[in-house]
This record gives sequence, structure tokens and C-alpha cells, in this order.
Amino acid sequence: MNQDKDYRKPVACRSFKNRHKTYFFDVYENRSGQYYLKLTQSIKDIKSSQENPNFFRQSIHLYKDSFENFRDCFNELVVIMNEHN
Repeated sequence: MNQDKDYRKPVACRSFKNRHKTYFFDVYENRSGQYYLKLTQSIKDIKSSQENPNFFRQSIHLYKDSFENFRDCFNELVVIMNEHN
């Protein structure tokens, strides 16, 4: 097998669906051996047909040095949202 393809295989995966969206949480290893988190949102185009559905994908990559800041911002905003709902 091509060594480059080995780096594209996720180390771990989780996902969940919510309405017409699917969220993927994938851990990958880059060529230098560092793990990173790839967050992907896949949105089904509700105007597309059932026989030939269209999807839109958006992704972000988070490396270990960003985890703490990302988590802090995320948790802070979740608290604000929960207080107002």
C-alpha cells in the first residue's frame, strides 16, 4: 500500500446526525506523526432529489496546540447559549 494513503486513514472516528446535517469528528496522523482533529459538517441540500442527493461539506483542522483554546471558547459559548434558552 502507498505510504501516503496510510496517513489519510483516520485513527479514530465519531459522528452523529441532526436533521439534514451529519457531523464527523475524525482523528488523523500527519506525516510528522502528530495527531490532529478534523471536524466536518455535511449538509444535505434539501432542494436536491431523493434519487440523486447533493451534499455540501465544510471542515476545520485542529492541532493539539489549539485544543485548549478551542475547548475554552466552545465551553464559554455553550454556557452563554444555555443561559439564554
